[in-house]
Parts: sequence; C-alpha cells; structure tokens
Amino acid sequence: MEKILENECLRVVITPGFGGKITSLFHKESSFEAAAQPGEKEKMVSRRGFSRYAYGFDDAFPNIDAENFVWNGKEKRYPDHGEIWNADFTVLSQGRDFVRMVWESRVFSYRYEKEVRLFSNALVMRCHIANIGEDELPAIWTWHGLMCYEEDMEILLPFGTGRCRNVLSERMLGAPDTIYPYDNPVYDFRRVPAADSRRAVKYYLEPGEVGAGRGEGMHYAGGMPAAAHCGGETRFVGGDVPACRELLPAVGGFYYPSRRIFCMLHYDVKKLPYLGVWVTAGGFEGDYNCALEPSDGFYDSVRKAGENGRLPVLASGAAADFGFAVSLFSKEKM
Repeated sequence: MEKILENECLRVVITPGFGGKITSLFHKESSFEAAAQPGEKEKMVSRRGFSRYAYGFDDAFPNIDAENFVWNGKEKRYPDHGEIWNADFTVLSQGRDFVRMVWESRVFSYRYEKEVRLFSNALVMRCHIANIGEDELPAIWTWHGLMCYEEDMEILLPFGTGRCRNVLSERMLGAPDTIYPYDNPVYDFRRVPAADSRRAVKYYLEPGEVGAGRGEGMHYAGGMPAAAHCGGETRFVGGDVPACRELLPAVGGFYYPSRRIFCMLHYDVKKLPYLGVWVTAGGFEGDYNCALEPSDGFYDSVRKAGENGRLPVLASGAAADFGFAVSLFSKEKM
C-alpha cells in the first residue's frame, strides 16, 4: 500500500511493502516531478527482475551487480540490485511528513531500518543497517535514485572533479575502466546524451575526487554556486531517530533549465566517498532517466570492490548508518 508524505513544499509517494520505493517526489511550487516514472504498462510487464521496476528511488544493498561471491569459505548469491528494492518492509511509525520502516534479511542476516522524512523543500532519508548474524557481511550500499530525464538538463559534479571512469561497454566511451579527463573531446560529462541517441552511459568519479574541492567558495563543475539551502534553514526534524542534525552541503545534482529547477544531493562524503552517474536516453530498455549514485564501495559488485580494495565489510554485531537528503528549489530562490 502506498503512503503519501506531504508538507508545504513537497508531496512524496512511498511504498513500504515494495522496498520503501519512492515513486514520486513532487515539487509543488513548480509542479515538477523529479522521480523517473515507469514506461508504458505493457512494456514494463514484459521485463523480468529489477528492470521491470527501474523507476523512482531505491536503495541498492548489499550490491548492484548480480553474482555468486565467496567470503570466508562461504558462497552466497548476491541478487540483481540487491535485496532491498523489493523487500516487504514493516511500518514502525508514520505521520503526515515521515515514515519509519524495517526489514530483516534471512539470506544475509541483517536488519535494515529506514526513515523517510520531509523538511521544507528537502526529502530526508536515513538508513541503519545492523549485522545480526554470526558472520561478517561484505556489502555495498548505493543510493539508486532514478530522476527525470530532460534533454537540456545539466549534471552538476563537485568542483575538483578531474577524472571519470567509464564502467560500461559503450560505443563512444569504449571499454569498462577507461578513464577520461573531465574536460575531453570524446564526451561532455556536463550533459546527458541526446534523446534520439539510444545511448546508456555509466561512469564514476575517480576515487578520492568526491569532496576534493569542498570548502568555502566551493562551486560546481556546471557553474552553480554551492548555495543549495533547504528553504533558508538547515535543521532537520530529528525526532526519535538521531539522524544528521544539519543539512549537509550539496555534493552534486542536476539543473533543469527549461524548468529552472535544481535537484541537489546532500550527504557525508566520508561515509559515501564514491559517486556514480547513470544516464539512459533510450539505451536501456527504451527508458529515459538519470541518477547520481553515492556509494560506500567501488564499484557495483562486491567482487570488483574487493579487487579494488574498496569493499566495506560489516562485522558481526556492527551497524552502519547513512544520512542522505534531496532538495528541490527554483533558480529564483538561490
């Protein structure tokens, strides 16, 4: 059953029984829908697995890429885009502008608590993941928020972004793990592929570059000043959950010129040090959407992250917390 969260700025639709997926993030002032919407019903039904539900905002945990992985002599199957996206969460508490929910994994033995809350023009999320099993849990957490695609939109990456790593086999960007300077003659990382290109691209900022340009006077590679405030206020309504007490500075986002709307992501780059970018302009199943994907592992599969020396491992009895926010505001209010 869907839950609707609403305040004076935003209206959000969330489905606790299906991964806590956010299917709508609607900015009232501009009548702008930020969340990518599903395609034609007949086309979506014909798909299998996660691709049938490739819209809206999900959490990808404990992985993105499907694979069998052996850790400490035990093999487990990591499913496509993890377990959370279709998990049947139990609602713990809810109100007009918040919902708290929980789910436990039988396969990987963890407890996943999730809170979604509205504060002014920001959608605030917090995840608390506890390893309740006896074994270590090698796992990657990635925010998989598929946003609205518009051909003239701009991708705003942190100032200091110097290199981007292609992670898909793509006709222009070439083989996976090809690294490009941010400014290059092959691909414009500020833009999305044209609507008629039938392309899908995914790349990561090279490790160490997310947050490298942070500090006073920080600007975005798209030219936007780092004034991504939450309605002029920065306090969260923490309630009974000790989430981040202040809205963290924006790390990156999107600008929609025809709508004059910014969509910015706020999070702690120390906890989520890696940033992926996904865009499909008809290249994946005919879909049109895009995402900035902050992650604590590099990249996408637990095996690959282990080979890169960038695989988080949650010890038995330990827990991890991630605070995250998405703000929407018009250019006139900067």
